Amino acid sequence: MGLFNGKILGKLGAALVAVAGCLLVLPQPARAEVAPRVLGVDAGVLIPISTLADVVGMSYGGMIRYEQKSAPNMSFTGRAGLFRGSAKDTALGSWALDGYCLWVGGVYRLQPASDGLFLSGEIGANFVQFRAPNSTQSDPGAMSTKFGAVVGAGYRADVLTVRAALDMYDLTKAADTMGLFLSVGWDFKGL
Repeated sequence: MGLFNGKILGKLGAALVAVAGCLLVLPQPARAEVAPRVLGVDAGVLIPISTLADVVGMSYGGMIRYEQKSAPNMSFTGRAGLFRGSAKDTALGSWALDGYCLWVGGVYRLQPASDGLFLSGEIGANFVQFRAPNSTQSDPGAMSTKFGAVVGAGYRADVLTVRAALDMYDLTKAADTMGLFLSVGWDFKGL
């Protein structure tokens, strides 16, 4: 099946159209200065779109996010989170993918104000575990560490952030481990 089957492209296309539509209809708020440091949380869903989609279902979870302003349009980012996968039935049984992630990277705002469109990229460690939810085994399987990357774009309006990104949880097998990562974030405070 892989990346180019109809079901996967249909999911990806629908998700991208939904995100683009949200970005286009959001009002343009008054431009505020970027806070030097921001602490926030993100809730997200990872939709597998490559060979991974043949094996596991979607994953859901949350992240803690820290941003440090490094230039007028740029910020250093750090995020840590936990994701829990939903099961998918395959010929080899029912499987899900759970994981923890520690990512570092940056955000480039397309204008110097904090609100508006931005591009983002992060790299880091993903601690992943395949599990068989319907199995009678008490041990879900070994946790493995993978080096991955996330590249995307989003929109920030005041304390709310929406983002769509391509997540490759294992760069050594990027074509087989891709997913569309959609998230909504809330900034607790500019520090």
